[in-house]
Amino acid sequence: MTKTEMLRAAVAAAADDAARLPAQLALARHFAEVSDGVNGLETARAARTLALKMGDWAAVADALNAASVSQYHRSDYVNALATAIDAWDAARRSGSVRSTAESFYTIGLALQALGEVDLGLQIADQGLALAESDPALREPRVRLVGLKAMFTYARGNLEDTERYCDEAVRLSVGHSRLLELGYGNWGLALLRTAEQRIERGESPLDYLARARMHLETALDIADTEGDVMRVADRLSSLGQVALFEGRLDDAERLLADAMRRSVALDYVRTAVISARYLAQLCIGRGAMGRAIDILRLADVQARRGAPGDNLHTVQLMLAGALEAAGREAEAAAVRESAGELREANRAHRETAAEEARRLAARVLGSR
Repeated sequence: MTKTEMLRAAVAAAADDAARLPAQLALARHFAEVSDGVNGLETARAARTLALKMGDWAAVADALNAASVSQYHRSDYVNALATAIDAWDAARRSGSVRSTAESFYTIGLALQALGEVDLGLQIADQGLALAESDPALREPRVRLVGLKAMFTYARGNLEDTERYCDEAVRLSVGHSRLLELGYGNWGLALLRTAEQRIERGESPLDYLARARMHLETALDIADTEGDVMRVADRLSSLGQVALFEGRLDDAERLLADAMRRSVALDYVRTAVISARYLAQLCIGRGAMGRAIDILRLADVQARRGAPGDNLHTVQLMLAGALEAAGREAEAAAVRESAGELREANRAHRETAAEEARRLAARVLGSR
């Protein structure tokens, strides 16, 4: 039985609300941690309803934090931030220091997505000031250190990014779930840096080899823990490493396996990302028919709740593949849809950024 199945079984087997609430919260956190915005949001909302029914404000905060992370993974940044602020309010009402520290993480995560780096770093530091002196708050502390890695990466400072990734890993020793996440995030930072260098015509240096090392470690931990969603995610990332290293047969095998597993698990985010890179490989090999089929699947999946930039990228890739296959009319319609989506995303981010600054100022002014 997989981790997801075990958690769902625990929810179903609960005899009453008192037993069901912790199981429902654990399931919501699980989906949030594996970046499953589709199942995560639905589950977190159910947990919030149950927590409100029981008048458990710490549990309300935990459910809202999970919901915010799921909204983040759907590119719903306005609601992700508003939900995180609601979690912060509920945590303060409950007096739960742990839930409050977690809410600083979710607020900062939404700010990071909106490009509000300075505000986000202040929020992360405020959360760390709350969490770093208490061993019982190791989990939110690790998350906040990982968040600082994301902010420094956004600033183009890979050295500090790796320093924070290393700190997160060291803090996670003895906690397999956090350790897997730490190695996985470290590997992804190196992978994306290598990808950007390749796109600029530069050498990826040793970043791909180091990314592979960290991602293989994360995969081993996920496999040992029976976390099949994380296994699919790490296989996808390792497939991307193989693609950029030019090991195309390995890349095809890993990406196709990750896509197959993710579709079977109803794991939208990783299904879309795997499909994107598998289609890129197919296009490079001139297999346009297969690329079009893969990208159409990715388009359907992405519309269910994948991050908006993924949907835009998938549609542009699909338009290009259709044009290469001589299907100009279809390509034009898809390209028009991609343009409309890009404009909607731009307007959404502008509105969200204004709201983010206002809400963040409220939290920072509460000290």
